[in-house]
Parts: sequence; structure tokens; C-alpha cells
Amino acid sequence: LPRGYGFNKTAAVTVFDRTLIRAGETIHMKHLIRARTDAGLERPTELTGKQVLTITHEGSDTKYEQDVLIGADGVGLSEWVSPKTAALGSYTVTIGTKDGPSQQTGSFQLDEFRLPTMRASVSGPKMPLVRPTSAPIDLSLAYFSGGAAGGAPVTLRTIVQPREVAPKDYEGFAFSGEKVVEGVTPANGDEEGEAKRPTRASVQPLGLDANGMARASAPVPAFDGPSELVAEMDYDDANGERRTQSGRVAVEPAALHVGVKSDGWMAKSDDVRLRLVALDLSDKPLKGQRVEVSLYSRETYSYRKRIIGGFYSYDDSREVKKLGAACSATTDAQGYATCKLDAGVSGEVVAVATARDGDGNVARATTTLYLAGSDDWWFGGDNGDRMDVVPEKPEYAGGGVARFQVRMPFRRATALVSVLRDGVVDSFVTEISGRDPVITVRLKHGYAPNVYVSVLAVRGRIAGWRLWLAELARKWDLPWISRDAAAPTALVDLAKPSYRLGIAKVRVGWEEHRLAVRVTPAAERYRVRQVADVGVQVVAPGGGVPRDAEIAVAAVDEALLGLKPNDSWDVLTAMMEARPLGVEYSTAQTQVVGKRHYGKKAVATGGGGGQAGAPPRADFQPLLLWRGRVPLDAQGRASVKVPLNDALSSFRVVAVASAGADRFGTGSATVRTTQDLILLSGLPPLVRVGDSYDAPVTVRN
Repeated sequence: LPRGYGFNKTAAVTVFDRTLIRAGETIHMKHLIRARTDAGLERPTELTGKQVLTITHEGSDTKYEQDVLIGADGVGLSEWVSPKTAALGSYTVTIGTKDGPSQQTGSFQLDEFRLPTMRASVSGPKMPLVRPTSAPIDLSLAYFSGGAAGGAPVTLRTIVQPREVAPKDYEGFAFSGEKVVEGVTPANGDEEGEAKRPTRASVQPLGLDANGMARASAPVPAFDGPSELVAEMDYDDANGERRTQSGRVAVEPAALHVGVKSDGWMAKSDDVRLRLVALDLSDKPLKGQRVEVSLYSRETYSYRKRIIGGFYSYDDSREVKKLGAACSATTDAQGYATCKLDAGVSGEVVAVATARDGDGNVARATTTLYLAGSDDWWFGGDNGDRMDVVPEKPEYAGGGVARFQVRMPFRRATALVSVLRDGVVDSFVTEISGRDPVITVRLKHGYAPNVYVSVLAVRGRIAGWRLWLAELARKWDLPWISRDAAAPTALVDLAKPSYRLGIAKVRVGWEEHRLAVRVTPAAERYRVRQVADVGVQVVAPGGGVPRDAEIAVAAVDEALLGLKPNDSWDVLTAMMEARPLGVEYSTAQTQVVGKRHYGKKAVATGGGGGQAGAPPRADFQPLLLWRGRVPLDAQGRASVKVPLNDALSSFRVVAVASAGADRFGTGSATVRTTQDLILLSGLPPLVRVGDSYDAPVTVRN
């Protein structure tokens, strides 16, 4: 597909002076419009000049429109005075033409609020705690104007709740899961049916010291799996409000994370393949970590019972059994490991991966698989046409060289390596050896913010002593050899070509787009109504001076930022938003590797339907006629001929009329096809060898 297909090629961001305002206040905006190209961000070619700025209330779709001028450099300034009667809630900002394309550039909130006067902080250890029984919590309270709230009474509440572990560079892996217990339990016991003991928060009334600080020890009850200690401090603000500040402390059952991922949503019962990963608590790969995998079958039974009033309800129960299949693996330098098992059962299976840290603590992750047995496998053999392509690092600098490990099941292969992002950016062909299956890709500066590297590894037909032995057996008529090294047939071709496909995503060139900005005030403290002198310095990547640079300066009360931070100031992250793959794959490799053709070979003989020499009915297309433009005569009439097909059914003839630019109409009528004797077949549309089925036929006259 061509580059840019299905993707918005414009990057537009609005920088607000603040993102929380009251009704009747004025909000100031700076609009940055850029064009996304294969070389990166460029000056825009659209959404420039006089545009329409639309501010929309998300709750009621109330719109406020005004003109905004976007210069040739893609920069524009505007302001909006919110009406005093404006509805409260979130507002989105959109820039575009009146009736043409538009781009959403940001959002802000209009609300009624009272500015706080105090800054509160609740914090704990930065690194996760492993199996703690208590956690230290630091509390502080100070005024925005300066000075500590010494001796202020506060209330600390703590509670432990599960935490989701999802490292950004390990998508698809499950890093948590409840402990799997054998036996029979209610199927919905974890969600609804099973009544659990209510969890109560631990409450501690405390008093801050003269510096407005305090350290408390929060109890941590027993937990299972990655969790977090949520701590909340209630205090009385000087503005008369009762306010709350919260903080979170991560707690872990072990000093590592283990993740598990299946190769697909469906697998064969005798070929279960799992991918494993082990990380430390900083999400860094662990080399040489032992990971064990166990399988559990899980079956759900439903029972119908009669209740009062003649109605029926269903009770579900779930039975969990541990299977004998298990395996263990050791992670490589990237923290990955693979595992292959023979479950021996079909249906729903839970895979549990466990790993132990140096102190013997266990980390666990679970994932659910759906296995098909030999009788229920519909995919006609192994569906594994994918492979893993593992980058050495998740992020690279522009112009650097990236190394990718290609985990192919071949000794050697020819690989088509493609750099993809919203289309095919670059490609080359290389040879890969199974001894060192590593490819290198030079990442150009224009690849920012991200690219996808695709590797299509193709192994040709295997030529060796087995084929030579098969040729010798056929030539000299040696059946005892040909049985061991038979020639390829329509059903068996062990030496046929094969292929695998893998894709990896990497981030590229963020640092070369980052400006270093330093703001230095002349003094730390000023009196009211004084003028503060502030210095701003911008440094280009590499320490140089950037060309054509400008800044937007905003001075905002931190009390307002305490209510709602201003995320619009982070322009780089918005401009470097990850771009999609934008490529659809189609390959004829399945024809090369020996797929059989099941097309029509001949027309079977049959009867003539009771009329000698009459051809059998064959045209059952649902569309009888389509004419896009039919002119009308002076009286507004037209004659249309509709050829009917062989189907015995009814058909609706619809006419859609239009006149000018704003007049339309639709009319319809129904026609039917019939004959004196009709046979309606009830044959199943698909059967397989060995099936038995009923063949009902309905006879109507």
C-alpha cells in the first residue's frame, strides 16, 4: 500500500497557558502545526492560513467557533473568553476548515473550584519492597507561599490492592495472575458468587512536627502477586476545605518479575509453545534465571435448576486439575526463554510460570490457552508461520545501527528485511545462518519517532543425501530404501520450502529532537507587586544553538497545577507520538510450500430437473441489476428491465431519486419467482470424511 494510507499526516498540538479555568475567564493558546512525512516532521502544507478554531463541550456538543491565523511556519496564536453561562466540563480544541478536514489539537477543563493554599506530599521508598510486613511513609505539609504547616493534625489511611505490571517493551506478556488451586469451585466465585471478607483500610491519626513532616509505619497485610500500598493523608487546608493527598508504594512477592505469553490464541494439545521472560524490579532483563511452567486444565459445568414461579436459573462450577506436563527453561541475555509442552488434553488450559529469587521468594504469572485436539483441529496442521524478532535495545539514536536476533527454525535462510512505518520505508535481502541469526539495520535520522523491522525468512527446498537416496531407490527399484527416503508426493513432502515472518518495533531518534531549556529567576523570593526577572536558555542537541527558535512563556499558580497538571506543555511527547505500521501482508508462499488445490475439477452428471434437455439452475446471485445513472424523460419517467435469475425467492426493486443538491427520495416494490413444484434442500453446507448427516428436503406445490 502507498505510504500515508489510512494515517493522519498532520501533527497538531495546542499549548495552553493552563488547562483548568472558570467560567468568564480567558484561556490563551499557541497552536503548532507540523506535517508528518517519511523524513520526519516538516513545515505544514495544509491547515495553514485562515482556519476555523472550534471549541466543543464534550457533554452537550455545544460549539464555539472563531477564526485563527496559522502562519506558513505552522504557528498560530489565539485566545478564547469563556462565557459566564458556559457549561462546566471538558472542552476539546479543533483546527480546520469550515467544511473540510480538521485536527483535534488539545483539551482543557472548565470548572468551579477553590485554589488550595497548601502543598501536601505522601511518599514512600522509590524501589518496590519485597515481602514487607510494614512500609515507611513520609508525610509533609507546607504552604505554597512558603513555610511548613508545623503541628498540623492529619489522618493517614493505607490499604493494599493488586497492581498491574505491564512493562512497555513487553506487550502481550502476562506478568501476574492469581494462584491456581485444584478442585471444584463456583465458576463466578472470583467475581460475584463467592463472598469475600471486606478489606478495611488502616487508619492512623498523626501530628506533624515543627517542620511539617512525619514518618509513619504502615502495616502491610499478606498479599499474593504484585500489589501496591495506597496511602492517603487527610488534612485541613487553610482555604477551609478538607483535602486529601495520596501516594503509592509498590510491594512485590519476589525480587523479580516473570512473564508468560503464548504463540497464539489457539494451539494444538500436543504442541504447546510458550514464551517466557524474567525481569528485575527495574524491568531490566535477567540472564540465567530459571523459570518453571506447569499446566492446569479448567472445565466449566452448567446446571439448570427450577426456581419459584416456573423459571429456571443456571449454576456454574469450575473444575481445575493439574496436568502432568511441565517444563523448565533458563533465560538468555535478553531475559527470554521458550518452552514446549505436550498437554495431552484439549480445551481451556491455564499455564503457570514461576521463578524464585535469591531468597526463595516465588514470582508467578498465568495465562489462559485454548488447545485443540486431533479431532477438533480445523487449521489443517501447524499454524506456526511466525517467529520472534528480538531487538538488542528498545530505543536507538538516529543514525545508529540496530541488531536484531532472528529466532528462525532454519539452519540457513534468505531474509527479506523491511523497515516499515505507515508503509514500506526501506528493504534489503540478506542471508542468515542458524549459528549466528543476527541482522543489523542502520536506522536513519528520518526514522523518528519509531519504525517496525520485518524479517521474512525463506528456506528453500532441502537438497541432500536423502533426496539422492530417493532418486537411487526409484532408479534401481529398491522399495526398502524408498520407504525411508520416499520421493515427494501430493500428501507428503518433507523437503518442501518453508518460511517464517517476524516483526519488531523500536523507537528511534528522540534525543535529536529534544531541546534543553533552562529557566533561571534572578531571585528566589519577591514581594507582592514586584517584577521578577527570569532568564531562559535553550540548547540544541549536541550543545549547539538552535536556529529559528522561539518560546512560549506562561506563569501559572502552582495551586492550580495542584488541582490539574498542564500536560499540553510537553510538546515533544505529543509530536513524537508512535506512528502505526500501515502495511497489509499478502504472500504466495503458501503455494510454494505445497498447499493442495481443491478447486472444481469437473462438473458432476445429474438430472435435468424433469425437463428433457433443460439446463440445471445455476445462477443464484443476489444482485439482479445495478444501473448507477438512469435518465428520466420529460414527464419524469423511465423504463428499467430487471432480469431475474434462477433463485426461487422474492426481490425488492428500489429506486433512489435525487434532484438538484438537496432533494432526494426512495421508493420500492417487491417481485417473486415461483414454479408449480418446488424442492427446498436442507443439506448441510459442509461435511468431512467420516461424518454422518441427515438430508431433509421440503416439497411444496
